[in-house]
Amino acid sequence: MLRASHIKPWSQCKTSYERLDKYNGILLSANLDAAFDSGLISFDSSGHMMFSSKLTDKDISLLSVTTNSSIKLDVKSEGYMCFHRDVIFGK
Repeated sequence: MLRASHIKPWSQCKTSYERLDKYNGILLSANLDAAFDSGLISFDSSGHMMFSSKLTDKDISLLSVTTNSSIKLDVKSEGYMCFHRDVIFGK
């Protein structure tokens, strides 16, 4: 079960273009989408998953991912992902 997730949240987009830009989206499983939206995970510029310090090793294992999990991230998505890391991740 996959969900299309906005990288920069819809509510924080300043323009319709940002809201509808295909590069402002990634496809995640439902559990990872929830973790991503709440700032418990993010992705670095290479697409490697980053984990909030709020997560324990047990929490990470319950997400069914490993610490070397990654996604293919288009370079055009980097601005949105940078926003996610700076504003949403770990807060």
